[in-house]
Amino acid sequence: MTLAPLRRARGFSLLELAIVMVVIGLVVAGMLAGRALITQSEIKTVVGDFNSLMASYFSYRDRYAAEPGDDAKASGRWANARDGNGDGRISGTYDEAAPTSANLGSGSFTIDGTAGESLNFWWHLRLAGLVREAPGAASIATQPQNAFAGLIGVQTGGAGLQGLTMCQANLPGNIAEAVEGQLDDMKPSTGHFRGVRQSQNPQPLATATPVIYYEGRSDVAYVVCRAP
Repeated sequence: MTLAPLRRARGFSLLELAIVMVVIGLVVAGMLAGRALITQSEIKTVVGDFNSLMASYFSYRDRYAAEPGDDAKASGRWANARDGNGDGRISGTYDEAAPTSANLGSGSFTIDGTAGESLNFWWHLRLAGLVREAPGAASIATQPQNAFAGLIGVQTGGAGLQGLTMCQANLPGNIAEAVEGQLDDMKPSTGHFRGVRQSQNPQPLATATPVIYYEGRSDVAYVVCRAP
């Protein structure tokens, strides 16, 4: 009986292993580069939202000599506007629940010295054509959202700031840190730009935790606020 010759199992050569490792390295590098580009785009979007809102706010003031939302003469310009009380400050909070279109003109949506003007702010800016329309079926007084499904809103004071305060919520820590670096002094408790940690979305500033966000983490959310 003749036995068949044994065959030696052939493994990968060093050259083949090297080629595989190079290919894997290129794929990983491409993924990291793509993630970095996305992150940079997100940072630019947040910064752009702040700058655009700032420009709209000052344009309204220059055009009508009044604070949007607090403007006591808005109904004289637009038939469907609601007036503010004209005291020179924005009442309410950035995260106030927006009214539906059905109750904009009813007593269930109050605009006075303690509430409502932070929503009326968006109503006035939209009537003036200075910000984009509210999304979908949302009312004209609804706050817009940023790229992270967080509210963009305004109020008077908050997060250690005085006067008009513009806020964006639900920002990942690495994005908040990068935006701080572009717009202020890299110290979240000083300057005209502040950051606080949020535990819910939306997060009232009154219950937010003032904390340094230089953790570079994307799994912790923050509200960041800016003064004009």
